Amino acid sequence: MRRRERMPTWRCCAGSSVLRDLVIAVVAVLLVAGPTDAQRFEDFVDFEPTKEQFDFDRWPYRLPADVNARLLELAAQYPQIARTHHIGDSRQGRALLMMEITNFDTGDGESKPGMWIEAGIHPNETPGSVYLEYFVERVLAMYGVDPAVTMLLDARTFYVVTDLNPDSRQLALTSHPAWPGYEEHEQPGADLNGDGYITQMRWKDSPDADEYQLLPEGRLLDEDWHMDPLGYVWRPAGDAGWEIKDRERDWTGRREQPDYNRNFGAEWVSEDPGAGEFQFSLPEIYAVAKEMTDRKNIFFMHDIHAGGVGREWMIRPLSNQPYQAMHHEDNDFYRRLEVAWSVLSPGDQTFSDYYTPAGTGATIGGLPPDWAYLDLGIYGFGSEVGGSGIDYDGSGEVTAEELERWHIEEMDGQFAEPWTPYDHPELGPIEIGGYRVSPTGPFPPSIGDMMRIRTDRSFRYFMYVASLAPEVRVVGVTSAQNSDGTLTVEAEVRNEGWLSTYVTQRALEISGSSNVAGPGAALGIRPRDFPVVVDITVNGGEIVDGAASQSLGHLVGKFTYIRQWADGGEEVPSKTAIWTIRPRGSGPVSVDVRASGHKAGSDQRTLEIR
Repeated sequence: MRRRERMPTWRCCAGSSVLRDLVIAVVAVLLVAGPTDAQRFEDFVDFEPTKEQFDFDRWPYRLPADVNARLLELAAQYPQIARTHHIGDSRQGRALLMMEITNFDTGDGESKPGMWIEAGIHPNETPGSVYLEYFVERVLAMYGVDPAVTMLLDARTFYVVTDLNPDSRQLALTSHPAWPGYEEHEQPGADLNGDGYITQMRWKDSPDADEYQLLPEGRLLDEDWHMDPLGYVWRPAGDAGWEIKDRERDWTGRREQPDYNRNFGAEWVSEDPGAGEFQFSLPEIYAVAKEMTDRKNIFFMHDIHAGGVGREWMIRPLSNQPYQAMHHEDNDFYRRLEVAWSVLSPGDQTFSDYYTPAGTGATIGGLPPDWAYLDLGIYGFGSEVGGSGIDYDGSGEVTAEELERWHIEEMDGQFAEPWTPYDHPELGPIEIGGYRVSPTGPFPPSIGDMMRIRTDRSFRYFMYVASLAPEVRVVGVTSAQNSDGTLTVEAEVRNEGWLSTYVTQRALEISGSSNVAGPGAALGIRPRDFPVVVDITVNGGEIVDGAASQSLGHLVGKFTYIRQWADGGEEVPSKTAIWTIRPRGSGPVSVDVRASGHKAGSDQRTLEIR
């Protein structure tokens, strides 16, 4: 196994409190914009995919079976760095594939810090899965071409689930008017004028009225609202009742089918609409949760949604508690990621569902990022991505007016029908036309220039986060002769990564090893606290003192060390393991020292003593 290339190190100097505060301030900026050994956003080689690899203008998107076929094809094409795993099946029997991406020549996937990325949890939010198709294509194609990608795949593992809800994605895509299998009878409304699409009806209450009244074609004002095959309740445009997330209020229900985004275990509440019969009751969610739990090397997970709006934003835990409920060290990291995202994607925000306008307090439970943080003790994040159109004024947001301009000028109005007169039996003279009704909205959720820009941003963001993982290193092995003929061997082990080897303080709380929170046994969660272990092999001698395998506990990362250093803390990012060995005869003596941590990778050094 060849030794992985070390990432460059960043060092600071100690000194007076004034100098210390100044350095802290400067470092805070550097860590956001691109620290020396955390991958800079701008360091990646540009990627221009072939049409086979990725088509930014593809619409409709690939169906789940086609995506799986492509993943299997890529795994066969890149066996050194990609493997597909069949982790389970959907409720209708579709295969759930997870792609594992790393350089297997530098060690198996679980020997390196891992990052889990998933998409497709909501069926009508289709771009998220496409973003991950782009991510997979890019990292595989650019390995050996892009030095930054190559370095990260040598030292990290990515676990990618492009679609964890393939049944509903299949229905959402084939129910869109752009898809050849589109069936108008599956949509809310009816094709009254026989043009093959369900569009809109508009009329004015009086000839001098300023605004039109609008309804989906074929609907009536006083009609009971229809539940479509995706589980959505269609309601008047002015009724925002489905947006209310406070459990204390009456929930009228946007979704009455299972909501995959409410079925994870953290703070799960059966009263939440779509929460499922019990935690992890949906087979797709169980499969994902089991894979994440079993792979102890995962330090970060990201769940992609696709709101299809003018901006993209990140969503962080906690969704049911205020920020103060989280340990300040963990909050610090989330705040760093918030700023990093705002640097990479100017104007886009990060927030918690707890602070949404619908009200604070108990909001929603069973979300994957919250479960990852609360139950696995790793960092979890979510995002809302997608959007078509062009940001003509450069504001960072595609407004409704810009979307309409793009539709007319760039797309020749192909996603809408012209307004034509129609004599409605109940409403009287009206017009039918406008945008086509579909589960994914009137426009392709994300294509063209915005798809190109935003997939690149997401790629850079994921690679940046991956570079922040803990990295255990054996920085030195020494030996000293003792008067009795034995040798004292010392190995200094350091965490050269930005995150501590425990990753989150929450992990220590779960394990009961934190001074901040109570024992993990009371939480009913199995321990997620995996210390650094140092192993020694003696060649030409034997150990007479010190265990061959020693636990060093945890090593703080640079983020934590900087904070504790400013606060006068005593923890340092390196520790030493010590053994006494006795040479056997007069032959050569050497030792192999290996340090490892589940979420911090491993490193090994050999010392030739004589």
